[in-house]
Amino acid sequence: MNIHNKLLPKTHKSFRFGNGHVLTLTENQINKIPYLTAFVSSADFFEAARDDQGHFIIHPNIDIKQLRFILDCFPCRFTQDIFIRLPDDYDAVSTVLHMDYLGLLDQPDPSLDEVDSSFFDIIVYNPLTNSYTERIRLSQICDMAVRFAIALVREAYDVTDDNVHDRIYWYIMFIISAYTFFDPNIRHHVYKVAEHYFRVFKPCLIKRLNRLRVITVTVGPTRPRRCLTIWYANRTKTGVMSLSTTDNPP
Repeated sequence: MNIHNKLLPKTHKSFRFGNGHVLTLTENQINKIPYLTAFVSSADFFEAARDDQGHFIIHPNIDIKQLRFILDCFPCRFTQDIFIRLPDDYDAVSTVLHMDYLGLLDQPDPSLDEVDSSFFDIIVYNPLTNSYTERIRLSQICDMAVRFAIALVREAYDVTDDNVHDRIYWYIMFIISAYTFFDPNIRHHVYKVAEHYFRVFKPCLIKRLNRLRVITVTVGPTRPRRCLTIWYANRTKTGVMSLSTTDNPP
């Protein structure tokens, strides 16, 4: 049953969505979302901001299911929590687009070199022992995996450059295969984002991506060390990978 907005406590506001559903939020919930905060504070200046019952009229492209998840999820302690908490039946691309529209993505998109460094620059020199050790910062690479996926949704990379597509594929391969590094939900949602990205910008890689998914599911995930070996073996002197038939990626 709809309740007129004027009957709600002053700390509560109700919002009507494009599908007719009404959602009542507290002041604390509203303040989590920059879009809602700005909308409520400026609504008095726009006659069309409310319906005849006093409900704030939400933009029709905002989905109530996605907004409820975002309200429950934010603020996140780590970027990786977005995908870890996101149920596997949710559309990760839609979730990222909602977060972007609602003003929640305040981190800059990582460059591909930053992604590369986060994933693979793991050899550290120890002057005390005069030796090199492998140091894997799991929290850092999991955060980077989600930031990378968000950047793909936001089309942050040059979609006209085949070398860029090749690099993106290899990073996706690493994330999907390295099951001891990445939470299953991270790998699932990154795959779905990659599927969307390649379908739009590089359809010829969809079959290769799907084959990678099948191998991971039916044969078993690749050990991270093998992923790193594959990665370094396929690097060129310029740091750009090649997806030629001689490379035989999954």
